[in-house]
Amino acid sequence: MWPEWNKTYTTIAIYAFLVIAAVLVFYYVLTFVPAILDALNNLLQFLTPVIYALILAYLLNPLVKIQEKLLSKLFKQKVSPKMKRILAVAGSYVIAILLLFIMFAVLIPQLVNSMGTLAGNIPQYWEQLSGLLDAAKERFPDMGPYIDSQILIIAKEMQNILDSTLNTLTNLTNIYDVTRRVTTGLLQLVIGFIVSVYVLFNKDIFCAQIKKIIFAFLSKSSGDWLLAGFKRTNDTFANFILGKILDSAIVGILCFICMSIFSLPYPVLISVIVGVTNIIPYFGPFIGAIPSIFIIFIVNPVQALWFSILILVLQQLDGNVIGPKILGKTMGLSAFWVIVALLIFGGWLKVVGLLIGVPIFSLLFFAGRSFIDKRLTKKGLPIAEKDYMKTD
Repeated sequence: MWPEWNKTYTTIAIYAFLVIAAVLVFYYVLTFVPAILDALNNLLQFLTPVIYALILAYLLNPLVKIQEKLLSKLFKQKVSPKMKRILAVAGSYVIAILLLFIMFAVLIPQLVNSMGTLAGNIPQYWEQLSGLLDAAKERFPDMGPYIDSQILIIAKEMQNILDSTLNTLTNLTNIYDVTRRVTTGLLQLVIGFIVSVYVLFNKDIFCAQIKKIIFAFLSKSSGDWLLAGFKRTNDTFANFILGKILDSAIVGILCFICMSIFSLPYPVLISVIVGVTNIIPYFGPFIGAIPSIFIIFIVNPVQALWFSILILVLQQLDGNVIGPKILGKTMGLSAFWVIVALLIFGGWLKVVGLLIGVPIFSLLFFAGRSFIDKRLTKKGLPIAEKDYMKTD
């Protein structure tokens, strides 16, 4: 005779079995994590040319769109869409190659020359700086120990940088290693260039295939929602990255022109520092200005003061005129949230986080705000912040 069936004990047994099974599965997954990460790392190495190609195609895509619109206005129906795409893609690469040629033929030699001059004058600048520090210690005796301790810290950091650079150069002296890296890098660049041309030329087909896959597995409403999210993400990143590059290039050029007019030292080197660091929102101008002011200060303290005023005016012009004209309000974030985004993503992903933190946080902020507004609308409540402000 069968024992009486107890549903409570059976349920407990099933749950216990599922928990034990889940723990075992989780344990085995953890044991295979290193192998999985190695496999993913190897896969990423194989896909490096494709990643380069996608990045290059993404950066050139706005330029392709602009040229296609211009060709449509100029030739209207006289040129087929396929020929317009070929001309637009070819024109984009010609412009990109010309910009690279100008950079390597004009900017890089000037930059190397400025760095060589700076390096050659370091002993003289060190004597001047030592004289200023000695004068400061004589005038403020209590500050002497603090100044000496800071000099030791700076000297130690400089020694670490020199040691790291020396180790890197030593590793690069291996002929086989250098040859392998250069060959691999050139091969990846060539493959990436070819693939990027193919991606730009067939981008409409790729987008259609992605949409086809989305609607095959999702409902119409869910697919439309996902595509709207993709479009928002693309617009946010494209407007921010390309806009920031253009904005920073303008700032660097203006800095070079002003420094040349006022005969300030190392205009090319400092303009490059100011322009590159300007890509980072809010903190970028300070990151670029501090070392630039220090370089000019050890040459001429008075000129460092003039440069400080110049960079302050230039950053005000960028923050209130140039930046808003180029970037507009695509981020939709206040200054407070931009700083929060930089602190979070900068601390997490370092330099990369400073570059992409703002657009990512903007997307998260937009998604959260949309969710909250939708919930309030269902409850029949207003969504404007002013409706929740109290006058008292």
